[in-house]
Amino acid sequence: MLSAENGAFDQLRSDLERLAKKLDPADIHKLGRYLIWPLQRAEVDAVLSRIERVKSLVQISLQGDHFVLSQAIKNDTQKTHQRIELLLNDTGTLIADTRLIKGQSQALQDGMVDASNGISDLQTVQKEQELQQVAKWLSPLDFKINQSYYVQKRQQGTGEWLLKSAEFETWMQGNRETMWCPGIPSATITDHLEKLYDLDDSIAVLCIYCNHKEHLQHTSLNLIGALLKQLIQNRLIVSNTLSNLYRKHTFHNTHPNLDELIKTTKSEFTSYTKVFVIVDALDECSEKDGTRENLLHNLRALGITNLLVTSRYVAWIGRMFDTTSTRLDIEAHKEDVQKYVEGRIFRENRLIRHIKTDPSLQDLLIGKIVDSTNGMFLIAQLHMDSVASKSNRKAIRNSLETLPMGLDETYQEAMKRIYDQSRDDRELANEVLSWITFALRPLSMSELQNALAIEPEKSELDTDAVPDEEILLSVCAGLVVVDQESGVVRLVRKFFTRENIHLNSINHI
Repeated sequence: MLSAENGAFDQLRSDLERLAKKLDPADIHKLGRYLIWPLQRAEVDAVLSRIERVKSLVQISLQGDHFVLSQAIKNDTQKTHQRIELLLNDTGTLIADTRLIKGQSQALQDGMVDASNGISDLQTVQKEQELQQVAKWLSPLDFKINQSYYVQKRQQGTGEWLLKSAEFETWMQGNRETMWCPGIPSATITDHLEKLYDLDDSIAVLCIYCNHKEHLQHTSLNLIGALLKQLIQNRLIVSNTLSNLYRKHTFHNTHPNLDELIKTTKSEFTSYTKVFVIVDALDECSEKDGTRENLLHNLRALGITNLLVTSRYVAWIGRMFDTTSTRLDIEAHKEDVQKYVEGRIFRENRLIRHIKTDPSLQDLLIGKIVDSTNGMFLIAQLHMDSVASKSNRKAIRNSLETLPMGLDETYQEAMKRIYDQSRDDRELANEVLSWITFALRPLSMSELQNALAIEPEKSELDTDAVPDEEILLSVCAGLVVVDQESGVVRLVRKFFTRENIHLNSINHI
């Protein structure tokens, strides 16, 4: 090594030191000699030779070191590249893993969202099932179906005078107000209130439709239960109070008594600022076990209820309302009847064709029917049923000249139209009216059709004997209609009595 002991650098240093010493003028006695040149040629050549040799060694050493260093740098560079490649590979793997994890994380997140949605859907289904179960448990009666049917049958724009009357406005704006409205069904009132307060969850609009044909189901328990049922249908929730009542009784396989239902209903009503209850045809509510009187008593005891009752013009019904109650007699105004007749004309193909040929017939038809109704929509309906069946304009004019003015006369006219049909149609109409009138419960159209097809001498039903629905309705001259919501077949006017139908059927057929 150049820097090793006695190596090239040490020898070079020694030579240079000797030269320096010889050239040093410190010795005054030797000064003269130094001025001459103290060094001999051979000595100088030897020193220069050694310097040149050290120089060569240094160069060679530096070249070797440079090579070694370059090789080391090269090796380190290669190792660095390898490490970088490994790092890049690791980075790529990390990125791929990150993407994989991200994808798995997104999939997991989507799965959690799906699971959450699934749980939410399941909870919704369970909630709907609970709503249906509790509603069905509370009462078999569903007056929302009745309301929907009567609203569909109602002629738009009629009854506006009633809704704008001072009596109705006072009842609607007051608290714990009671009003008796003898005259017409209540669908117009209920429909108006439902639309008016549709977006206000703090106000409830409830209805009860009494029907003497359903007296076995129209018990006090079922009627009050039906109000609770409508509260569930309106808000689509079951309160804790009602849920606890349901669980308590279903666990013991029991049903709440009337006091429990009234208490629960009063509790539910407290979550509303106002509750409207509309009772339709109170005179048809059963008198058995005091159901009719108890119904009014129970409704008045519920607290914040605004109660409106409709019925026929019956004195004993009027006596059920004290002097603090408002009475508003409801009749079909001529404007309402005219709207009904005009709307009906354009739904009858025969009338449209007749009026198209003779436009003056329309004004005659509207004027005659409006003047003959005596404030009752039913009379207008039956008159329209009569004229709509005429095959020519002369028959329509003759019919309009002899329109009966009262309900009984109109009913007799309908029975006469039935009698004037062929023998087969008369007999079919008689059977239809008899089944509807004397059945222990309301019949659906399919039940009525099957009943009419029964042949006493045969043990099996012959489907070829089942009469067509449209034929059944047409032979009854407008006295029979089908509830499109429930499918129940009924008389057009629920106030007809069994005796009335039976005696007239015998007399005419």
